[in-house]
Amino acid sequence: MNHAAPADANCSAVFAGEVLLMRAIKSINAEEECLHSYCPPSASFTVRRAILRQCCVPHVDQEVLFQEEAAAGGFYGELQGSLLLARDKMKVAASAVHEDDNQKAHTLWKEVLSLRVDHRRCSESTGCAAPAIAEFLRLQLRAARCLGDMLAAAASHAELARALRREQPKHVEVLAHWLGHLRAGGEDEAALEQVQALSRFWLGSSAGLAEASEWMDSCGLGPHLL
Repeated sequence: MNHAAPADANCSAVFAGEVLLMRAIKSINAEEECLHSYCPPSASFTVRRAILRQCCVPHVDQEVLFQEEAAAGGFYGELQGSLLLARDKMKVAASAVHEDDNQKAHTLWKEVLSLRVDHRRCSESTGCAAPAIAEFLRLQLRAARCLGDMLAAAASHAELARALRREQPKHVEVLAHWLGHLRAGGEDEAALEQVQALSRFWLGSSAGLAEASEWMDSCGLGPHLL
């Protein structure tokens, strides 16, 4: 067993307490090494780079590739602009909370939620754009939680699930976000189907929402931790 960059992984793994559970996500031939990615699909450029360097995994710096694409404009440029705005607004909102200026913080969180990128093109994008898409959507999810806006949180969970599965379709975080969507009151038609399919993959049988949610919590992937 070894670790690899996300695109080269043939297994997916998750810790449930002290137990490491691994499942194959591709066909693995006899005597072929089992490889899993230490980088979850939600990891930002900075986190991925730190993990891969620490694990001595050869890799291409995806942030450099993304910056080159963003400089040409188009979807990548739009995504970069929205991501930078969301980062800045969330930082200023955090400072406003510490200064007891809740009105300013609420305004900024709403502005983060109002930022838009083309989610259809997000769902079609992989490679160097994946970490930026994940970070942007996670910032929107955080803003929705800060506002206590459950409908917005449910929508963010669904968008994250769709975006993350493009890179690692059966990763446990995809299941966690579909469950987060349902627990926040979401009604996306694909959510229940995906929860059933992914719970069968990870648990060996279809699990109810309560059982799957309890397992996610034991893995440290409950909605409040995503």
